[in-house]
Amino acid sequence: MKDISKKRIGEILVSEKLITDGDVIKILNEQRHSECLFGEIAIDRSLITEAQLLECLIHQCGIPYLDLMNYDIDKKLLDLFPEHLLVKCIAVPIERIGKYFIVAITQLLDDKSKEHFEEVTKEHVFFVLAKLSVVKNILNVYYAGKKDQKKKEMTDLGQMLLTNGNGKEEEKEDE
Repeated sequence: MKDISKKRIGEILVSEKLITDGDVIKILNEQRHSECLFGEIAIDRSLITEAQLLECLIHQCGIPYLDLMNYDIDKKLLDLFPEHLLVKCIAVPIERIGKYFIVAITQLLDDKSKEHFEEVTKEHVFFVLAKLSVVKNILNVYYAGKKDQKKKEMTDLGQMLLTNGNGKEEEKEDE
């Protein structure tokens, strides 16, 4: 693969002859009307595989790839980061080693996003690449579980509030 680290992902995919300039234009137009990543759209359109995207991202970002499929992720680490940051960046914290956090990302992050991770942790953050589908699945499962737990807590609270003060539900009077 050529030295492509300064190019955008669309340019990299074209230079590797994986997509055409016309594909780039179509993807960019679609991207303007969605919150999807360039690579995500290219994969959804079956123009490239996730493996091809990862190979290009590894060269673009200059950071290592880590397969998260058999990786145990501590849910407490996810709690340390705001949901909006992880979802926006499609990122998952996977490890804390001393004063370092390791965060799996699926795309090249801008400097502001990188700084946000360090501001949140007040520690150094080391980034690794991971498959988009795996990271999105982790985020979906984790945050869906948190929402289900919140619903349960709200239901329990609602039941508690519907008592008559002595822990028993009010009995309905017959009319």
